[in-house]
Amino acid sequence: MMSFGKFILSLLMFSGAFAMQPLSVKGRKFFVNDTQFYLKGVAYQPNVEAEKTNFVIDPLAEANKDNCTRDAKILSDLGANSIRVYAVNASLNHDKCMQAFSNQSIYVFLDLANPKTAIDRSSPTWNIYQYANYTKVIDAFAKYNNTAGFFAGNEVVNNASNSASIAYVRAAIRDSKSYIKANVNRSIPVGYAGADIPYIRTKIANYLACNATKSANDTDSEADFLGYNIYEWCGKSDYVTSGYKDRTEELKNYTVPLFFSEFGCNLVRPRLFTEVAALYGSNMTDVWSGGIVYEYTQETNGYGLINTTSSGEVVLTDDYKNLKKQWAAIKPTTVKKSSYKPSGTAPACPAVASNWEVTSKAFPVTPNATVCSNAVKKLTHCTAKGSPDGETISDTLSELCYYDSDACSSISSNPEQGTYGKYSACSGVQQLSFALDAYTSDHGNDACSWGGVGTLVKN
Repeated sequence: MMSFGKFILSLLMFSGAFAMQPLSVKGRKFFVNDTQFYLKGVAYQPNVEAEKTNFVIDPLAEANKDNCTRDAKILSDLGANSIRVYAVNASLNHDKCMQAFSNQSIYVFLDLANPKTAIDRSSPTWNIYQYANYTKVIDAFAKYNNTAGFFAGNEVVNNASNSASIAYVRAAIRDSKSYIKANVNRSIPVGYAGADIPYIRTKIANYLACNATKSANDTDSEADFLGYNIYEWCGKSDYVTSGYKDRTEELKNYTVPLFFSEFGCNLVRPRLFTEVAALYGSNMTDVWSGGIVYEYTQETNGYGLINTTSSGEVVLTDDYKNLKKQWAAIKPTTVKKSSYKPSGTAPACPAVASNWEVTSKAFPVTPNATVCSNAVKKLTHCTAKGSPDGETISDTLSELCYYDSDACSSISSNPEQGTYGKYSACSGVQQLSFALDAYTSDHGNDACSWGGVGTLVKN
């Protein structure tokens, strides 16, 4: 039987996860209570190669609690005050790992997507399946005060040719923020981590923060913060040569917090991290709130701050030692939240152009599973039968919509024109049902047999 003293101690240990004061946002700065907060973060996703195979290894799960306790201390000794985690399994328990990082005063920035639910830049969607999984992650982590913020996407746009996918990011931000507002007893910011893409990086930033024309269900869709994955400073560079000056000038009037969501070029090894002095220096701190170094564990890409031997022993790399020295030397200027007066104005929304194929006049619809299921029940002509796989659904819709685009109007989207069908956020099977029903309504009952996936509705 547990003694009373041990029981009280266990309660204190668990409540520590809630003892840290949450981060807050005012203007373009982060604060803890009245004190400005700069990220000194590290990307924390051991076994990152597993992400490429759609297999999520959750570094914050109960099974990794011993690693979390060990790593939190190592990160604290490094000087880190935050980590970024790219994928978790929301169904698992995370109390002990979040407690371990809380014990070391380390905040957690967390990506809401995983490899199976992320917005696909080549064929973007924001649907009921993705929304359900995003909200499960929010539910799992909202209770921890050291949950600092959520990323609704990471490098979704990586080229001007897929710029339209950013519309789905903004919709995901909007709906994640709305869910937090309705279901969580504190504010948790939601933002985006962008790739450092010439020609469109400022358009991405402006699109995510501009005051777009809003309908009743498109309010509060702006990003609460923006991260950039920047690897421009390699070796002994400087503020101008690295491009840091240009990036700072481009965003000097931005109205929400900005930080480097990844940094740490490794073309020159070991990494010296001389960029730290610039990032936390007077030229940049009015615009940037620090950054997150990539990455904690040594993987095949060679960015690790630590190595782990076959026996489980942790070996600190020269990168770790150099970063620790650089972080220890910085003393960024801070302001008090109570006296801080935000500056800057919301940017203008970027116009549609040859390298920007998305309008800000409308955003993808909010996924609603109830609306989708009720609408399927009301179909009167044809519906999808069984559970066709994704490839069958895609092939059938591609052909059907080509021959009769009107039949697909309720499920089709056009980010460049800002048109999104009212059922465009429903599941693939549901969308197939809507298209088959509309097509059969126009072409007769025999049309329901298209692709062998439809069945007539029995009235």
